[in-house]
Amino acid sequence: MLLPLLLPLLFTHASAFLLLAQPLLLARLDPIVQPGIVSQHAHAVVGGSAFQPNYDGPTFAAARCTTMQVTVDKSDYWSPAVFGRNGNGTYEPLALREVRAYYLLQGNESVTAFPNGLKMVAGNAMSLNASGNTYDGSAYARFDCQQGDDTDPTNGLAMRGFPPYACQGFLRASIPFGNCWDGRNLDSQDHYAHMAYAGNGGGGSCPDTHPVRFPQLIVELGWESSAYPADALILANGDTTGYSLHADFAMGWNRTILSSALADPTCQHRENLYGSGAQCATLLPYLNSASGSCTLEGRIPQESVGLGFGPALPQLPGCNLSWSSGDRPACREPDLVGIGAPTGFVDWSGASVPVWQGKASGAGKGRGKGHRRMLRSRAVAKRRAHFVAGAATVAAVAAL
Repeated sequence: MLLPLLLPLLFTHASAFLLLAQPLLLARLDPIVQPGIVSQHAHAVVGGSAFQPNYDGPTFAAARCTTMQVTVDKSDYWSPAVFGRNGNGTYEPLALREVRAYYLLQGNESVTAFPNGLKMVAGNAMSLNASGNTYDGSAYARFDCQQGDDTDPTNGLAMRGFPPYACQGFLRASIPFGNCWDGRNLDSQDHYAHMAYAGNGGGGSCPDTHPVRFPQLIVELGWESSAYPADALILANGDTTGYSLHADFAMGWNRTILSSALADPTCQHRENLYGSGAQCATLLPYLNSASGSCTLEGRIPQESVGLGFGPALPQLPGCNLSWSSGDRPACREPDLVGIGAPTGFVDWSGASVPVWQGKASGAGKGRGKGHRRMLRSRAVAKRRAHFVAGAATVAAVAAL
């Protein structure tokens, strides 16, 4: 699809604002890469309640509610879930401690608000090479551990894969999206070609092929991982290295208000990177007090993903075998899971998410040690909701 070049918004200094988010869904759905079907692996989704197997810009933007910090952002953001492997061979999804969406602006460069209907993918779901998620040699999807001890040399130390040591506090990841657009296509066949990254970690110039500069979107996720040793963490696609970490974004903002926020000096808190939407005058009228009670409107795959009070999973959702090197193991089992209405909603990380509970078949007995951390009350979630930006995010801002 071709679009005319949009009039850019001009800014004179580097700045940033961020939005907090609550979970919306944990399910094998991916309306960008695998639209209309049950996807290969499970994703943790935040954002607009209209999330569904197929992406339709107007439908997403007309969502009934959103789990984002402001009601005018009905975009959806999703990334593969992180699971913990229990000693008995079963799997449980880690609770999301927090999700943040950073919107970074770049110096004297002109910046355009995302166009309606835009879809973006960051990271490489099929790469176990540490350089597979690198876009200019200096910025890439990164993990770090919060150890709860500032004197610990491993506290906040950023790296490309899962840390080789246990996270005593929580595991965190930072995933940067392309910030240069070709000015025409809302998506591309490989979901990457219409976007590019500015040089110098996102703070340099856009290439001539992608002249329209967007705000730099960085999604930061924190998982409650302290119940598991380092070698017990696994992404939903079976990756035990963490190198295939990736994220997707489907535009659902009120574009007029997003444009105003990007131009509003009160929203540009580079000097206070840990600020919130409450410090942004444009977004202040739209602060979302009901983000934790927003629930999915649509359907989900008819399978258990390990939430609720049933047994832990005997295997990862879908056919996702453990994968630490070489090509991804092939699946010879047919995927017969259908899509339909959820059977109920459960609390996950302080939000109400849909689940499907069918007849248990071959499931592992009992819950593993991660279960006590998976179903946390909203009160606990709110008390523990705030943590400072990760080293990867701080480095990205420093490059601007």
